[in-house]
Amino acid sequence: MRRILALATVSLIAIVLVVRVWAAPPVKALDGYWMGIDPIDGGDQRRSFVQQEDGTVSAVGRDSFLRLCDESDRGVVSFEDGAFVGKRTLATDNLKLTCFGNGAVLILKARYDLVNANMIVEHLTTQEGAEIQSMVLHKVSR
Repeated sequence: MRRILALATVSLIAIVLVVRVWAAPPVKALDGYWMGIDPIDGGDQRRSFVQQEDGTVSAVGRDSFLRLCDESDRGVVSFEDGAFVGKRTLATDNLKLTCFGNGAVLILKARYDLVNANMIVEHLTTQEGAEIQSMVLHKVSR
């Protein structure tokens, strides 16, 4: 009887641990440096993601060609409030595109779908929901 009780207890603990790990969002999987090619203009895209102490995710990035910044490379992409809205989806309504050349600041919505440990898809839209672009990014460092 003790043997059955011990086996049942160990099994229950294992199930709880597996469920907790499976249910947890893969935040650390996003940490690192990611690169991709803009499918519209062929520009070089770079993003760096970091999990903050409060559990949100921040990012900073650059593009070699920013259509929304007078088609120059002078600008930066950033957000600090990324949150998981699904097991494998990070989102923000506050992706800030700061254009250095003309001083414009655009606030976009972004969603990042984690395909696997080395690939994500970035979806950018206006605040009204009009699609700007979707692009694949590949992880190049952790």
